[in-house]
Amino acid sequence: MERTKMPTPTSIQSLKENAPVIPPLTKVFYQTLLDGLAPDPSETTQRKTNSMESDAVFGASRGAVKPWKHTTLGLGVSSLLKSKTAITILNRLGYAVSYDECKRLETEIAYTCSSGKLETPAGLMLQPALATCTAWDNYDMNIETLDGKNSLHGTVGIAYQNMIHQQTGDGDDADQEQAREPGSSITGGPKRTYDGVQKPIPPFHTNLKTNDVNRYIKVLPSLIYLFFALNRTNYARWGSYYLERLRHLDPATLDILRAGAFSTRRTKKAFSRSHIDISLEQTVIRDAASSATGITHFANSESAFRRWCVSLTQRSMAVSEMKDMSGIQHGDIPANQLCRRRVERDNTDVDNLLRKLDDTCNPFAEGSPDMLVNVAT
Repeated sequence: MERTKMPTPTSIQSLKENAPVIPPLTKVFYQTLLDGLAPDPSETTQRKTNSMESDAVFGASRGAVKPWKHTTLGLGVSSLLKSKTAITILNRLGYAVSYDECKRLETEIAYTCSSGKLETPAGLMLQPALATCTAWDNYDMNIETLDGKNSLHGTVGIAYQNMIHQQTGDGDDADQEQAREPGSSITGGPKRTYDGVQKPIPPFHTNLKTNDVNRYIKVLPSLIYLFFALNRTNYARWGSYYLERLRHLDPATLDILRAGAFSTRRTKKAFSRSHIDISLEQTVIRDAASSATGITHFANSESAFRRWCVSLTQRSMAVSEMKDMSGIQHGDIPANQLCRRRVERDNTDVDNLLRKLDDTCNPFAEGSPDMLVNVAT
């Protein structure tokens, strides 16, 4: 079998499509070893057969041939556990690609994601007829470091839309995926550092870093408009109230904020201030957290931070592929609240509650008393 080459553009889909094909006789050997000559092997047998034949090819080629199992397991574990040691152990035992190979793949995936003409994630169809929404939340990483430094306090989001059976777009997705000439591949060579395209938002990024209160008050309305547009009504409502309070602060209080009370700085560097809430997480909350650090010095590397942000969607796809390959994740599993046993238990609880109300005093029944007394108050 030929040595595995990295496809370009590099994505989870292209890696899966260009994965080496394992010889059929290898599959027959391991399937017979596990389940004999059964004409219809079980799902468990097929999953284990795929794992064992992939391990055999990877081990016999000394890692030169990388089956899809080893690639997705390395990327999935890297995204889930964020542990170099775990990936190294799996690689030494012949179950996954190396840690350096995982970072190399993530770098090339980041270049593919950032080289497109669009800012939307891969697979998102830009059509007016499709209802598309976004959701955002904060993401804290490495806040349990021993000294409170090298942590990440970022915001991640997802975009979701209705599905259609046939794609009628104008090829925007294809343009977004193109990073290099189609059909080319990357061979050999050490992994490169992801530099990416820096797209800062100076007004929102520098005011807290430099304790610029006036600039913060000036740009805050723009953020409130975004909160309102994205249906974040709670942020828009309280952001407006917060802005109004800042604009009418007592001059003496405003001078205190300008003197350094608006943000915190725990180092001697000028451009190193941080938000109050992240300072709280790095000090008081850190003391109650675990001492496990995962990937250390993550925030020290600007390229690693950009690579992490850009490749987030693709790494999520790698985790889904890994779970699907392991039989953990299936497509049509109902929510826990809709499982048969959960529905039966909920119905039993409702019946018991209604029976208890009828035995005492049901305020919702006809002929109930007009006045109720709470014995607790």
